[in-house]
Amino acid sequence: MNYKFANKRDYIKFLSNLRKGVVGIQSTIYFDDRNNKAIKIFSLEDQNLDSRKKEAKLKELMKFKDCFPTVALPEAIITCQGKCVGYVMSKLPDTVSLRDFQIKAKKQQIDLKESLKIACELARFIEKLHNEGIIFGDFHSDQFMTKDGKIYVCDTDTWGFANKGEYYEADRAGRPEYIDPKVRDFSKPDIFITGYTKQSDYFSLAVVVFEMLVGFNPYDGGYPLVKGYNRPLRALNHISILGNHNLKSLDSFQMKHVAWMSEGLQSDFLQIFEGNKRFNILPSLENQEKDLKKCKKHQYYNSSRYSKCPCCRASQDNDALKEFRNYNVDSISYNRNGVFAQKQVRKVVNISTILDYDTNAVHLKENGSLVKTSVTSRTDEVYFTERGLVVKVSRISKIKQFFNTLFGKFNALYGKCSFSEKMKRCRNSKDPACELGIYDPNGKKLFSTLILKLTSKMMVVGNHLFYLKDRKELIDVYMTENACYEKVITTISDPFIYEINEMGEYCMCSINNAGHLNIIVNGKEIRQLINEFPKAIKFDHISRSWCVVTLTAEKSYKVYVIDKNNKAKQEFKSFSFGGLNLRNCIFNNSMLIIPAEKRILFLKTGPTLAKSTVTEKPIGIVNPNSKIAIQYNSYDRRTYLYVQNSEQVYKINLS
Repeated sequence: MNYKFANKRDYIKFLSNLRKGVVGIQSTIYFDDRNNKAIKIFSLEDQNLDSRKKEAKLKELMKFKDCFPTVALPEAIITCQGKCVGYVMSKLPDTVSLRDFQIKAKKQQIDLKESLKIACELARFIEKLHNEGIIFGDFHSDQFMTKDGKIYVCDTDTWGFANKGEYYEADRAGRPEYIDPKVRDFSKPDIFITGYTKQSDYFSLAVVVFEMLVGFNPYDGGYPLVKGYNRPLRALNHISILGNHNLKSLDSFQMKHVAWMSEGLQSDFLQIFEGNKRFNILPSLENQEKDLKKCKKHQYYNSSRYSKCPCCRASQDNDALKEFRNYNVDSISYNRNGVFAQKQVRKVVNISTILDYDTNAVHLKENGSLVKTSVTSRTDEVYFTERGLVVKVSRISKIKQFFNTLFGKFNALYGKCSFSEKMKRCRNSKDPACELGIYDPNGKKLFSTLILKLTSKMMVVGNHLFYLKDRKELIDVYMTENACYEKVITTISDPFIYEINEMGEYCMCSINNAGHLNIIVNGKEIRQLINEFPKAIKFDHISRSWCVVTLTAEKSYKVYVIDKNNKAKQEFKSFSFGGLNLRNCIFNNSMLIIPAEKRILFLKTGPTLAKSTVTEKPIGIVNPNSKIAIQYNSYDRRTYLYVQNSEQVYKINLS
């Protein structure tokens, strides 16, 4: 049949005799049922279509017919007035789209063994394609059909390949949830693909296979930490449903959807979806097919990694799924090492100071050298300053505390209250009386006072020591080598939390009688909030800004940043997440860093949602009570993350 039309009238007449199929933005598929052919017609409004190069590409694709017999490659080129407008290809037999496998997998209506065979065939096809120097590019489930275990491909003119020095680029089109984030520029308002690669094909292959076998897209669900994160943005930030990211809107995702998955295949998926690796998962798919075993009770395939079918333990489904999601969490992205030897640690004070078994406080300096000072068995906290001063907080014995309260020597410790109230506080073991002392490097005492450990809200930063006196006066003690200078910073009667920096500046959040939250920086009220409660205040030494995290009545968090000019701006509008340790979060380089169960979250806001980044580092040693810090070491020029637990400190290189 002649497909060269001298004028548009004959061309339009030709199309009118065809059955119209799928209509797309860049092309339309027609069917010539009489000749059993399918015809793809390019859109005349496509401004990016270079008809001459397209025709040359189609002619080169015709040469691959013998290599790929199940692929609808071009058989003839359609021209109108000498310009390429489409091509003819063989009509595929009655086949099933791979999209149908996803729908059935979600409802648990597939034969998993048959689906795995199809997945292996797809992976082999992509490998053969790459061996011929071809990049698939626009890779998604509807591009592939299957029948009798064979893979059929219905769209080829979008492929990319090189031939005789001429490079035909893969068309920069695609469905966003299948596009590798490594080849996409998210700073552009629309989908902007920088150029497909073999590695991007492997990413798309993993997504399609995951959908086929599990029934869900690997980036399904709602991400409560940053509302509005769609599938492509979660792919960009490595947040998949395989990881334990507290995703919402995934109620139908159950253990039975993944219980069949071997550790090898799960590890491959994790490396691609969360570990930023790119490779063909064919070996793991082939091993998975051999690994399957069937539960006689439920006729359900599951992996040999389980001694008992997980679906038989229906009551434990949630626990099993959590355990499945935490698999391999320690080996993806970090190496851990202790700052101090485990046998040396009696108690961890902070990231660089411990109490050892020889009743010493041991401090690790930035250059790696150790400093020691003797302490008593009643010493709870020790701080070493850059000037070599030592701050010690030691509990007073109950007998001495009771005796001095009885005879009035500790009156100032409890403030203005009745004698019975003083004795009640004296007996309160939850808030013990302590001596706060500051000593020079030679052990000479420069300053001493009595405090109640918990209600004093004591903090040491740089050369400043802050503590609360009489439950209302915030005191700043400026420490030098020769003397300490004490002054009242502010007097507050409202409930409050505060934070200080090394310059002696402070940020405070207090709740007034009307229930409103006041944010105060160095005595100046910056902002008043209604129906919000303070959860954390942190200072960023790099941007010289304060960060205030609040909790709303709707149980979601908000973040306010006060810059060095005291201008307040709400950064994260609203977020929620299970198991956040906001009390021990930090604010570093305009990034909010929060410890959570077995992970640390790095949140950085941007001018747009796409530029707001979230990184979840899986670190198995982290628990909801861990304290963290980030420090730049000028000696080895590296930045370290310190994780402090009750009995050990871990140092993790972030550089």
